[in-house]
This record gives sequence, structure tokens and C-alpha cells, in this order.
Amino acid sequence: MLFWKEIKKLAGSVVYLLFVAVLIVELSSQGVFSFGSEKLEEPQPGGNYGVHNEEIPEIIMPAAINSLYQEFVWNQYTTYPIGLYKTVKLDDKEKVQMTEILSELTGISPELFSGKEAEAQPQNGIAKKEIAPRTDLAYEEFKACMEQADRLLGGGSSYAPDALIGFGKVPVTYEDARVEYQLVKDKDRFTGGYARLFSDYAGVMAMGILPVFLAVALCLKDRRNKMSQLVYSRKLSSAVIVSVRYAAILTVVMVPVVILAYYSNSKVWALYEGMQLDYLAPLKYSFGWLLPSVMVSAAVGMFFTELTGTPAAIAVQCFWWFLDLNAGYKNISSSYGLFRLAPRHNAGALSRFRVLDFTSNFDRLVQNRLLMAGLALALVVLTVLVYEWKRRGMIGERFQIRSLFAAASDRKNKSAS
Repeated sequence: MLFWKEIKKLAGSVVYLLFVAVLIVELSSQGVFSFGSEKLEEPQPGGNYGVHNEEIPEIIMPAAINSLYQEFVWNQYTTYPIGLYKTVKLDDKEKVQMTEILSELTGISPELFSGKEAEAQPQNGIAKKEIAPRTDLAYEEFKACMEQADRLLGGGSSYAPDALIGFGKVPVTYEDARVEYQLVKDKDRFTGGYARLFSDYAGVMAMGILPVFLAVALCLKDRRNKMSQLVYSRKLSSAVIVSVRYAAILTVVMVPVVILAYYSNSKVWALYEGMQLDYLAPLKYSFGWLLPSVMVSAAVGMFFTELTGTPAAIAVQCFWWFLDLNAGYKNISSSYGLFRLAPRHNAGALSRFRVLDFTSNFDRLVQNRLLMAGLALALVVLTVLVYEWKRRGMIGERFQIRSLFAAASDRKNKSAS
């Protein structure tokens, strides 16, 4: 009975209506409801199958060095220090340091770079001349120099060690394209890839942040209605009350998520008529991929709201979400990092069909999702404790915390008297 009361309380609130509206708008802006126009065609011989990145020193070194040199000529370096675009301009002292790095990479005397800079003025956005790596330049030495350049630029550049693979662009062969297509057909059964991309967008744009608002609104509702004392005096245990509320939040969040996941996925069913499709893919990815993010966001909302009696949880979750949003945007392995709030599986065109990337990182994804679910449950347990302490008067409504030792001492003194 309490569960359904909490459901009605949430579903009938303005905050929930805003949650659903924002969720739809955010997902719509990412094109997840337009998959019906994007069909994966079986590769044919002689076609263009795109490119992929490989760590091949012979390809990476000249491409990275020339990119660095062209930005040096312009004195405009593109970086993403916290995931946001930033143009860096070096002062005279820093320019000297960069010429030393370029000299180490190419064997050209630092003094000559000022002359080369004058000779190779940009034309139509591209420097007239290119430079080559030193003939005896070892790959490890190259990476060390690039790391120095990245630090000089303040970090977040394409020259960071984990981003250099982006310069290793290799054409996809017909054989590789065939293998990928067969994986999409046999393992993903086509719909899995679309469900995965939906989960990528839903996780990073919504599930990692929006549930905290619902949790905060629900926990503060009793305060606004001056129901705290009534709630605290209930015969139900703190564990039951907190658990039921938590379950209610997860339910009202996941219902529209699953519906939208199926709506998104159903757009492509007609494209693969006659093929074996995985109609459970939206359900599996919604719960396996997205639910742990929802659990954490909601748990943060409940814990900090009960602890402080304020909406501080929103600031905490927004900060975490912002850091996570800007982490690992260049490296596929970090996109499945152990501590990611919302794992990523998006590298541009046809990213929904990167089955090899997904399968090779599947164990990392499982570990991440289990860790997030475990963290969420730990926060729920802490919320139960805080709730119980408030019922006993050990914690005030607005984070006015009495010393637990003092409280214990008081009880001991009373017992002695």
C-alpha cells in the first residue's frame, strides 16, 4: 500500500511531468527517435567502408607531429581540458618550450623554427610545408614528447598519451566490414546496436542526472507539508520506508525509459523485415545499462537530502555528472571505465554497430554496472541510518548534528542515574 502511495505522490507531481518532458526532449535532440532512416547495408566489394583507429607508430607519429606543427604555426591549439572546447595560445616563453619539443621530434634546430614559421605561413588554414619525424625517433620517445606538449597546453589535447591513437586512422577493409556485419546480424540481431546507442544517449544525457531531482522532490515533500513528525512516528521501520520510496523512484523513472527505448527501437524493425531481430534488446539494455545509473542518481538524491534537509544532493550529482560527461571522450577503453557514471558507446557515424568494441569491453561494462549498483545500495543503507537517527533526534532536520558520542554519553548517564 505504501509503495503505491509513493508512486501516486511522484507520478502526480509537477517535477515528474517535467522529468518526462525533459527526458523526451533530450533524447529527441540526439536523434534516437529517427533511427528508421539509418539502415545498415551489407557491405559490397569495392566500396568505401570508412576508417578505424589503430595504434600503428608509422602512421601516428607523422600525423601527430604535423598536426602539432600546424597548430604551432598558427599558435592556436585546440584542447578540451574538461571536455569543453578551448583554444590555447602560447606566450613567448611557452613558444620556446614548444620549439624544443618539435626539435626533439624532428631533429630540426629550435632556432630554425622561427624561420620556418615565417616561411610556412598558413594559407587557407593549412601550413604550406610539412615536417617529418626524426629518422631514429623511437615510439616511446615520441609519446614522451607529446605528453610534454599536452602538459604545456594545459591538458585535454589530442597529444595526450591516451588520445594519440586518434591519429592512427586506417581504412576499413572489405573483410573487416564483412566480419562486423556478420556480428551485427548474428550477435546483435540488428536491434541490439540501436538499443546500445539509445542507452548511450539516455545514460549520459538523462539517467545520470535527472533522477536526483525526483528523489530530492520526494524527500522534501514531507517537510513542505509539515509531515516529518508524522512520518517519523510511523510504526513501519526506517528500512521499509526508505526502501519503498527508493523502489517507487526507480519504478517511475524506468517505466518511461523502457517505453521510449521500445519506441526508438521499433523504428528500425521494418527496415530488417525477414531478418531475425532481438525484440528484447531495449528491455535488456534499459535494465542492464541504464538502471545502475538511475540507482546511483536516485540514491545520491535520497541520502544527501535526508542528511541535510536541503536540495544539496542536486549540486553533488550535477558536479559528478559534469565530471563524468567530460571524461574519456577520446578513448574507447575509458568510455567503459570502472568508475563511469554513464558508460559511453558513441564514436560518431555507425557507432551503434561497433560490436567488436562492445564485446571486447563487455567485462569492463559489467564490472562498472555492478559497482554503481553496489554504491547505490550502500547509499540507501546510509539513508536508512540517517532516517533512523532523525527519528531518534540524533540528527536535526537541517544537518544540525549532535555528536553521536555525546548522545551515547547522555544515554549512559541516564541509565546510571
